[in-house]
Amino acid sequence: MTDKELVDGCIREDRKYQKILWNLYSSKLMALCLRYCKKQEEAEDALMESFVRIYDKMPTFRYQSSLETWMRRIAVNISINKLRAQKDIWQELSESEYEHRLISIGA
Repeated sequence: MTDKELVDGCIREDRKYQKILWNLYSSKLMALCLRYCKKQEEAEDALMESFVRIYDKMPTFRYQSSLETWMRRIAVNISINKLRAQKDIWQELSESEYEHRLISIGA
């Protein structure tokens, strides 16, 4: 099966082609997500989100690169965005900032 046939089937939202795409690329993309995400669960979330985005954006694929390269770029971007979101939540405080926050909440 060619990439064109696979892309066309996914654009038609044919489950058979979506399953073939998953079977061909999920393990490769999972390995990629694991490089960026610290936990298995985070990598699995990134993988699932990547495939949702891939299926959703499939009509925009223009064959300017290989299908795998395009899919890898999506998975990398999603994994990086997950890391950024975590960084925003868990930022380190200096000792003086920590003390100031304790005082402001009355602890």
